[in-house]
Amino acid sequence: MKIKSVSLFSILTATIAFFGPGCSTSSSLSTSTTSYPSTDAALIQVLVEYPAEYETIGLIEASAPKGYLRKPKHAAELALAALKKQAASIGAHAVVLKDYSSEKVSDFSLGGEEDLDLLFSTEHKKVTAVAIRLQ
Repeated sequence: MKIKSVSLFSILTATIAFFGPGCSTSSSLSTSTTSYPSTDAALIQVLVEYPAEYETIGLIEASAPKGYLRKPKHAAELALAALKKQAASIGAHAVVLKDYSSEKVSDFSLGGEEDLDLLFSTEHKKVTAVAIRLQ
């Protein structure tokens, strides 16, 4: 019986490692009274300081899981790509980075048998920024 449990556990772990959480998520809050057409995410500039002339149009947040086999750098790149895509959707030309952080998020747990009472978690990279339009 334990052999079956360990085999099932191995298959489940391998499946999650390769096909597990790989999506990024993002959200935005528009702060502008003007609605702008979408821009090209590939052209969104990533800044650490505000330029001389700009208009703030929203606040953006994005996160991506590191996963079990991914490096933190890959998760950060996924989060940044999601951030740029979300900024483009509200008409931004650039984003000004405000915060970059990591957090552990519980994915699921296996219980029932004492030897398999495990909690799986992944590290998420989270980026927040201010979406702006250049003047």
